[in-house]
Amino acid sequence: DSFLLYIKLAFNNSNKENLKVIIKRFFKCYSALNIVIKELILLILSYSL
Repeated sequence: DSFLLYIKLAFNNSNKENLKVIIKRFFKCYSALNIVIKELILLILSYSL
């Protein structure tokens, strides 16, 4: 849902600088989420062993 919102914001605003900021923010959020998911998987694996 938020990903679609980012796309809508990007297309509604033709300002390229704004688009760069939106993409950077999205990837920052995504990479942080990715780290959390990896940590959770490792935690689950360590408990199941």
